[in-house]
Formats: sequence, C-alpha cells, structure tokens
Amino acid sequence: MSWAQASNSIMTRRILFAFSLVTILLTETLGQKVNLMIQVNDKLIVTGLYNFRIAFDSVESRKQFTVNYLPGDLSIDEDVWREIISDSTSRIFLKFDFSTFNKGNQEIANFYVELTQQKLKQHY
Repeated sequence: MSWAQASNSIMTRRILFAFSLVTILLTETLGQKVNLMIQVNDKLIVTGLYNFRIAFDSVESRKQFTVNYLPGDLSIDEDVWREIISDSTSRIFLKFDFSTFNKGNQEIANFYVELTQQKLKQHY
C-alpha cells in the first residue's frame, strides 16, 4: 500500500467516524422520541395517519408545532419537548388526521387527544 492509499484510508475512516459521531450527537440533542401507538375504533392504525401537531393549553390554541410520527414513535423537537415538560404548560393535545377510503371515496377524520406530561415521560 502506498503512502497516498494509506493516507486516503485514514482520511476515510476519520470522515466515517466524524459522521457517526455527528449522527449520535444529533440523535441525542435534537429532541425526544415518545412511544406511541394509535388505535381508532379498537384497531391498531399504521397507515393513513398524517398532519401530526402538538398544541398547548387549549384545543383551539394557535400555538401548535409539527411533530413526526412513525408507528410506535412520536418524534418531538427539543424546543417543543422543553415546552411540554415546562411547569407552565397546563394542557397538551396531540392533533392528527386519519384518511380512509370507503367505496372509492376518501374520508378524512380529524382527531385530538389530550396528553399528560407524565404519560409522555413514561418509557415503555
């Protein structure tokens, strides 16, 4: 192996290590993941859910934040998580939409669920 090849190999390992470190740090600092499964009419739902938001204090609150949901995981940005766990937060709502097709027609239902700080902090 020539000096250039060895240097290139070391540089590649450093870049991969730096990328891995950044990925780990971003995962740790960018927010919180909450274990969450959604059932509608006693059925576990994994498709058709979209437009997830967290709202504070009242259902009609204009203070809403977009959150990401994959079946089993609700991903919340760090700033939103801080507001969720803040002592000044009294009520927290998860809002989302559910789309289904019935006889070729799309039906959309809007849901909101009141959550508590204690439930969101629990690890399952």
